[in-house]
Amino acid sequence: TSAETGQGIADLITQIDAHLDHLRNSGEWDVRQRDIARMRMLKAAEDIARQRISTAEGEALDEALLHVTRRETDPYGAALSLLDDAD
Repeated sequence: TSAETGQGIADLITQIDAHLDHLRNSGEWDVRQRDIARMRMLKAAEDIARQRISTAEGEALDEALLHVTRRETDPYGAALSLLDDAD
């Protein structure tokens, strides 16, 4: 193809359209759309969790950090605790 002369552009468009038809007819389009929606939803959940933990009030955050530092709890458990407290 050549953008300068336009040569091959029609063939390229035909191939792109054929590929899109294949994706839709095979069900792959729906699978991809679901995967994209899932990734966006999980990213939103991560952002919400990060915001809640980062805005945790001093004493709860300090206590959780102390327990993790002393290895009395693991970071995962401390994070769950902070999320529970943020609700």
